[in-house]
Parts: sequence; structure tokens; C-alpha cells
Amino acid sequence: MQASPLAFLGGTGPEGKGLALRLALAGEAVIIGSRDAERAQAAAEQLAAVGDGIGSNCAGADNLEAASQASVIFLTVPYEAQRPLLEQLRESVREPLRGKVVVNVIAPMKFERGRGASAIPVAAGSAAEEAQQLLPDSLIVAAFQNVSAEEPQNPDRVMLGDVVICSDF
Repeated sequence: MQASPLAFLGGTGPEGKGLALRLALAGEAVIIGSRDAERAQAAAEQLAAVGDGIGSNCAGADNLEAASQASVIFLTVPYEAQRPLLEQLRESVREPLRGKVVVNVIAPMKFERGRGASAIPVAAGSAAEEAQQLLPDSLIVAAFQNVSAEEPQNPDRVMLGDVVICSDF
């Protein structure tokens, strides 16, 4: 029996595409999620063209469908999209995140020309803690916030370093 795919909500952006690519290259089935299913499918086809043999491991769908098909979901949207996305999915009749592992990759940051990046204060403490408040019936993991969004997209680059992973389960 084949395991369910890993879903990357907001997977058309650099963070989602990079992580999906690396996991597809490692043999995992991935599904790219987006607000626009056609855009997600185009991103999946783009990933499939990068590495030999991963074409059948990549698919695209809208975020609801991607979350419904997976048992592990990666949140790779910008921070300002997290709450609306999670509220939409939580209120869906399908309840696609209930009981599932949700890996929050989101680093609440804003980027200003001439000033660079700075942290956005989060009342809950972090994006992952906010996700746990919004999704009390999901298992939330915070991971990959310290990984560049760009580096994973280059399959020829050997990435060295640690990944910080936090969870309370």
C-alpha cells in the first residue's frame, strides 16, 4: 500500500516548491496546493521536469483537495495568508486537517526595501502556536523556518545544516 502524498499548501511559492522538490527527489509523493488548481498543476509539472523519475510523484490541486488527500500537510503560505487559509479549511465540510500532522514552515516576516527583513509580532507567540489555536484537532509541528526558500529549489546543491523542529506531541 502506498502512503498518501505530502501536501504543500501554498506550494507554488519558493518555500513550498523547494521542499516539495527535495521530498519528491527522496521518493515521496507530493501534491502542490494553491488557491488556483491550474497554477498548482503547472507548479507540479515544473517540479516533475526537474528530476528523473519524480514525474509520477508530483500532482497539483487546490488547497482543499490537496489537504484532503494527504495525512501530512505543510503550510508554506506567507504569514498573512495563514489565518484565512486555516479558517477556510477548518470550516470546510470535509474537515481536511482534523487529526492530521500539519507542519508549519511559516516564519512571520515582512520585507521592506532598503530595510531588509524584520519579524512580525504574533499574539500567540509564533505562527505554529497560532495554527494550533486555530486547529486544536490537528498535530502541529514547526519546522524549516531556518531553511532558505531558494536553496532547496536547486536539486544539484548539497544542503548542509540542521533543521529546527518543535512540537508538543
